[in-house]
Amino acid sequence: MMKIYRYGEVSNDEIFARPDMKTGVEDVVADIISNVRARGDEALFEYCRKFDKAELTTLEVSEAEIDEAFDVIGDFRRVLERAAANITKFHEKQLRNSFIINDEDGIVMGQKVIPMDKAGLYVPGGTAAYPSTVLMDAVPAKIAGVGELVITTPPGPDGKVNPYVLAAAKVAGVDRILKVGGAQAIAALAYGTETVPKVDKIVGPGNAFVAEAKKQVFGIVSIDMIAGPSEVLCVADAKSDPRHVAADLLAQAEHDKNASAVLVTDSMELAEQVAAEVDRQLKTLPRTEIATASIESTSRTRSRPSTSSSTWTTPLITLTPSGMPAPSSWAATVRNPSATTSPARTTRCRPSAPRSSRARCPSTTSSRKLSTPITRETRSPVSMKTSQTLRTMKACTVMPGASAPALKTIRNKEGFDEQVFRFQIRRP
Repeated sequence: MMKIYRYGEVSNDEIFARPDMKTGVEDVVADIISNVRARGDEALFEYCRKFDKAELTTLEVSEAEIDEAFDVIGDFRRVLERAAANITKFHEKQLRNSFIINDEDGIVMGQKVIPMDKAGLYVPGGTAAYPSTVLMDAVPAKIAGVGELVITTPPGPDGKVNPYVLAAAKVAGVDRILKVGGAQAIAALAYGTETVPKVDKIVGPGNAFVAEAKKQVFGIVSIDMIAGPSEVLCVADAKSDPRHVAADLLAQAEHDKNASAVLVTDSMELAEQVAAEVDRQLKTLPRTEIATASIESTSRTRSRPSTSSSTWTTPLITLTPSGMPAPSSWAATVRNPSATTSPARTTRCRPSAPRSSRARCPSTTSSRKLSTPITRETRSPVSMKTSQTLRTMKACTVMPGASAPALKTIRNKEGFDEQVFRFQIRRP
């Protein structure tokens, strides 16, 4: 059963606490890396027998195995192709281009973007299949123009790779697929063996041994990041479907016993419905044991009071120096005028506004009776370029209902897009 906490009952640190992630695998991983460097493919075959219980004669997946995989997955191929198309559409917008500037004689400046020759994509295996990992790693690499994509993934005891992973690799345009997993795969990609090529960069998630191996080979080869256990934070209100919320939570919980799934809601009724729905769906999951361990140890539902209580939350816009909203400031606790038990609580509203439209804001500590609201329009740039004419408003008291809905988008005189918001500012 998911734990349900009311807002204020426990600290944020306790709610978002994670188990001690000290693994003690550093020495084991160091030995594996050293062995692979010294013995190459021979060490990889040995580790496949030891860890995967697979007797292999070759590390490379054949075209016949890939063709067989498509026969197994059937119509799921269309799902993979549609997902690959969506991922392609998004990442094509991220392409960086080379350029040269030669405005003055004798002065040449520019940027040359060169794709990597080889990239290694690690795909976890063993307890689950992750075709989505294949697509999300391989498709952007192909768009960037990487010369050769090599996947390493652990085989099953029968010596075969999951058919959904193989099919996803083919759809994504992966060049080679190798049957090797764990820290030994990372070592092989970093240093190269008779079969596994040395790559320029290694990407992809994995268990504690894989994460430690990436940490130890960093510097010899580039890596994406040191990934930890999965986690998800869902924010939902009373209108949300508890079945969908529960499914989102369990989608992360089933990854790992140390995964964390947290729901934040202003509805105790929804919190209880989601908790009950999680219990119901747990019984239908193939990975019930792992998901149950995650839910019981690290997953929680946090219920914030509704607007009938003394405090509540409302989204505000806060601009960082780069002109983009700061996630940590999207919610702020403000006073509810219907409450009679607590002093006024205020928040700093920091939308950028032209100097001419600044409002004279009251002190943030005022608890006097509030008068008629004053309506002001403020402008917040939505592009990365912040207009020089925009300034930050001083602290002011923002009342419930002042959630700053976007009214319209305009183009200012500098040529940047701005969104116009309307705030209710009440003076004491």
